[in-house]
This record gives sequence, C-alpha cells and structure tokens, in this order.
Amino acid sequence: GRTCQRWDVQSPHVHSVTPQKYPNSGLDENYCRNPSGELEAWCYTTDPHKEWEFCDVPKCSGCTASNPSVCGCMEVRQSDYRGTIAVTVNGR
Repeated sequence: GRTCQRWDVQSPHVHSVTPQKYPNSGLDENYCRNPSGELEAWCYTTDPHKEWEFCDVPKCSGCTASNPSVCGCMEVRQSDYRGTIAVTVNGR
C-alpha cells in the first residue's frame, strides 16, 4: 500500500482534516483514522497522484469486543480505531 501523509502536514495534499478541526479523532502522526464518517479508516497518501485511500485496518467482531489499538468497530465505521497502521490497502 501507499504510505500515509501526516495529518498535521499539508503536502503533498492540502486538506482540511486536521487535528485542530477534529481534536477527538486521534489524528496522530500519519496513522489511519476515520474522523469524517467515511465507510472505514483511511488516510491521505504521500503519493502526489493519489489523494487518499482506505486502510487495511482489521475489523473488530463487534463494538462490545472492540480493541481500538488493534481493530476498528464497523458499527461506527472504524472511527474508534487508534492503532498505528499507516499504509493504505491498494497502493496500485
């Protein structure tokens, strides 16, 4: 997959999804997150030709068994995920 762009950096992609705008979304480093309600965790990429992609974050079996450092609960579209995956699914 592609390497994720840091959330607090505006290059190569200028964006409005920043830690300041989404302070409770865990926008740390360049880790995959879902602050904006997409289908699942995603990130901006460091590839200037591909703005963003979904990430290969494991799906938890349910929110009650959720472990946010390891997997994301699909009932909340992985918005709870706080792990350290920082690469996208495709990278093609």
